[in-house]
Amino acid sequence: MALLELLSLSAHDRGLAVTVACYDHAVRPTAAFETAWVASRAACADFDFVTGRRASAGPDDEAALRDARYGWLTEVATRCDARAVLTAHNADDQAETVLLRLLRGAGTGGLAAMRERRDLIVRPLLRETGRDLRAFLGERAVAWVEDASNRDVRYRRNWLRHEILPRIEDELGAGALAGLARRAESLRIGEDHLESEAERHTAAAT
Repeated sequence: MALLELLSLSAHDRGLAVTVACYDHAVRPTAAFETAWVASRAACADFDFVTGRRASAGPDDEAALRDARYGWLTEVATRCDARAVLTAHNADDQAETVLLRLLRGAGTGGLAAMRERRDLIVRPLLRETGRDLRAFLGERAVAWVEDASNRDVRYRRNWLRHEILPRIEDELGAGALAGLARRAESLRIGEDHLESEAERHTAAAT
């Protein structure tokens, strides 16, 4: 909702055509209500709206749901001839990603976590915290829906969000999570530099 509201403030003035895409993973009974909610907000902003739904329930693990979602978004982008697919990942999501990958034993590349842009995917809110985005929506009197499945600690990301991150913030302060996001950004810069140097040396050798 924060991303949609920010786009509503700038897209038309910048001559950008926006299509709001809402995907139903077929795992929650409230998804139809939420889709209607997003459709209403998109109409208020005079944006096109498209929705899709997984054909069958299938596996509901995080990886399967993510693959289905991004696959559908890519299809929509192709149909709309879109230059970018914007998602609303924020600094909290980034901190969670860093910790999850650290626990899995990821190297430098993995700990660089989500990039602000990779191919068509763009994450313009990656430096903003969830707290800041909720405050922005409050100032604009824009309501949002809390996804009930985000409280299901069977999913690793939710377990981390509810069981681990609050303890980190209690012990080290709220800035600790923002520090993880900044660390990921530093690692990405380092990774990009190494890739650039490798490409340069490869080109020179040939």
